[in-house]
Amino acid sequence: GLKWNKSKVELAYFCGRVFCPKNTEKFPGTALDKLFGVNRLQSALTQMYSATSPQKWRPIIDSIFEDNQSTY
Repeated sequence: GLKWNKSKVELAYFCGRVFCPKNTEKFPGTALDKLFGVNRLQSALTQMYSATSPQKWRPIIDSIFEDNQSTY
């Protein structure tokens, strides 16, 4: 298994960005739960998207997926 050093909701968001970049794909929650030794990542992702206040950590994860070729 793998270990994530941040919150479960941050892990769920990161995995969502990796496996569901268009937010139309099926989230592999069961497999990811097993891989990371956690429960209910799908539920954490759903709750995160329904939150009313913005999460301060989201831009940090989003920056991983941005195309920064102009800096090379």
